[in-house]
Amino acid sequence: MQRTRSIGSRTGRTAPPPAAKYAVVTNPGTLFQAVDVYSATLQSAQEWAASTREPGLEVDVMRVRPDGSLTTEF
Repeated sequence: MQRTRSIGSRTGRTAPPPAAKYAVVTNPGTLFQAVDVYSATLQSAQEWAASTREPGLEVDVMRVRPDGSLTTEF
């Protein structure tokens, strides 16, 4: 399984890659929300989120909409 990080994604200033269907987000719903990684499949996003979770760090998988916005609705 190949996972790639988008270097600019942590800042929230870049558009998601064209193949991105899901995003792993740290600190969702807060001022500090940041995309940790984009993924083409839900399974790889969930695996990445599971390996990223640690005490005190909230992680969530979100779907990337066609306009680049994120949603928790799958």
